[in-house]
Amino acid sequence: MPNAALAARIRSEIVERPHHHDQQFYIDGVDVLAPGDSLTNGTRPDCGTTLCVAGFAAHLTGYTIVRLGKAPHEDTVLAYQSGKVSGFVVQVARAELGLSTIDAEWLFSGLRTRDEVLAALGQLADGATRLDPTAITAAVLPEPVLPHPRPALRPATA
Repeated sequence: MPNAALAARIRSEIVERPHHHDQQFYIDGVDVLAPGDSLTNGTRPDCGTTLCVAGFAAHLTGYTIVRLGKAPHEDTVLAYQSGKVSGFVVQVARAELGLSTIDAEWLFSGLRTRDEVLAALGQLADGATRLDPTAITAAVLPEPVLPHPRPALRPATA
């Protein structure tokens, strides 16, 4: 069962401090982020640190995040708890959020827009048992602009 409270907390963090969200990287700006480390210094970003949804899930649930590589979304970002490796950040985040593999892959993808992420987290926060990508896409896409109807052609008069 998805963790609605954690989804709501991550959503609030992203809404309140969007400059700390970057879906392209599990963590960026620092190589190590401990549970007590703040992402903010007053209202300014601290060190330009950004997290994706998976990074937020691990950080907000008490894991130390350690980046071993610098490529976007590579699986060399580890999560530690009590000084022991708990797994890759994506594995820890999936477990903490209570997501299926399919939902985690969709939500943690670097291709997701912030609006898609917020809509997905909103579904989970509202108690959804799984993500509905069709509803998410429909909610974030702008209304289609339809062309103005052409005036009816008048028959030629003789």
